[in-house]
Amino acid sequence: MISARKSCTYQNYLNMNISKYNHYIEQGESCIIFNAYTVSFLITNKRDINKFLLMENFEKLEKEQPQLFYDLCKKGMLIPDFFDEKATYISDVMDRKFSGKTYHMIINMTMDCNLRCWYCYENHIDNSVIGEDTISSIIKHIKLKYDKAPFELLTLSFFGGEPLLYKEKILHILSLINPIASIKGFKITINFTTNSTLLTKDFVDAIKGYHSTFQITLDGCRNIHNTIRKYKDKKAIGSYDRILESLSLIKEHLSDYELVLRINVSPQTSVGLQSMVSDIEPFLDPQRATIAVHKVWQVNEKKIDDCIINNFVKECQTRGFVCTYLDLKYKLCSCYADNLNEVVINYDGRVYKCTARKFNEANSCGFLREDGVIIWDYTKLMNRMNLQIPERCINCDMLPVCSKRCSQSLLDEPKEFCVLKEGYSKVDYIIELLNNSIVSKKRAK
Repeated sequence: MISARKSCTYQNYLNMNISKYNHYIEQGESCIIFNAYTVSFLITNKRDINKFLLMENFEKLEKEQPQLFYDLCKKGMLIPDFFDEKATYISDVMDRKFSGKTYHMIINMTMDCNLRCWYCYENHIDNSVIGEDTISSIIKHIKLKYDKAPFELLTLSFFGGEPLLYKEKILHILSLINPIASIKGFKITINFTTNSTLLTKDFVDAIKGYHSTFQITLDGCRNIHNTIRKYKDKKAIGSYDRILESLSLIKEHLSDYELVLRINVSPQTSVGLQSMVSDIEPFLDPQRATIAVHKVWQVNEKKIDDCIINNFVKECQTRGFVCTYLDLKYKLCSCYADNLNEVVINYDGRVYKCTARKFNEANSCGFLREDGVIIWDYTKLMNRMNLQIPERCINCDMLPVCSKRCSQSLLDEPKEFCVLKEGYSKVDYIIELLNNSIVSKKRAK
């Protein structure tokens, strides 16, 4: 998970501290300790925690409970006083923010889509498509970028609109980049944010040579989903079963992939949510699939019954799937847009940083020139990159595992607030992470 700490065999017990990121959850006579820095758990006797750790009797702890002492050190729950957790974490955040090891390029193939979901924030542009001129400029840009600042990995994310409207152009882009990667010596991974209704076996076969990641969405059970994720062509049948077919294609014909199945929840889709588990289970490989639950932000969250979501998450976990709603994990940044080495290229050559806002002139950060050079609006770019983690977040004992405020959120609303979901305690977040950790360990065996 993270290697910043090493197992400790320190003998100067007076110079040791309890981690500021420890959390204690009492379970009868037992106590679960969770450390948000190392994202580790330890289950032990509550009496020993009270007697030794919380009373800071470290020497006595080592003598009477040597294994417990060792485990606490190994898991970063007991640390030497020279180790500044907060400063080290912030340093790691900045290293990631300005790292040049990976170059992440998001390509909007089109602003058109074959579906018409009511909550979509994008302005659909019929027949919009990336042209050969923009593709040529992208290829030139990748060459220039590498020559100026060599990277080890190029991550290509295909976005839109619906990127699979233009599968042949995606394959064309990859065919042009492959020789460059071979000559320069960098690796390529590919991502797709797609409704997957246009996924075909031929396309799946064509991308077998890449590590691929897919984000695919379902909106509730079959009947409700089909009233929301409707085709642009009103004569077409519902998309639910077509999406399940695409999940099957990925599972059966790809070996090197990751899949995030996003479940959108609203008051409408929460009805019958539980029944979805049996539907989707046969089409997902628990070794490679994560189920991520998200509330539709355009509706009042208070109208959605959290109990329904919690039961769905638990049922998925029971069946061996990592399932996130509260979504704690070690995070060096809240979003890819926070990283300098990330760019969004629109089909028309405009350049952006964020994909969660409309692709219009007001949100544009520059444009891609014919010769492959990006002409940045440096005022906009540096306003984003110079943003600091809010003070409220800096001092929080959940800092390393929290998504925090992303740069776009801070630009839109500088006022400080907590991003943890209303109505949920820190314990709720930690228990979900613990359950997913247990699932991950089981499937790793």
